[in-house]
Amino acid sequence: MAERKMLRLGLIGAGEVAQVIHIPPLQLLDHLYSIVAICDISKQSADHCASKFRIPTATTDPQAIFTDPVV
Repeated sequence: MAERKMLRLGLIGAGEVAQVIHIPPLQLLDHLYSIVAICDISKQSADHCASKFRIPTATTDPQAIFTDPVV
């Protein structure tokens, strides 16, 4: 059987919708997806999500998500 590759995601938006609707299902599928970065206009929201969901990188700069080689 072929080895599956994990998709490493960078999310833009750390608000209530992300916290309730988007992130939990992705974490339930952690054999397929890994959220490695999160971005929000609010540094406080990005940091909160990173801490709450164990996401290694939090930023307010969307360009950092686009250019991150880990994503």
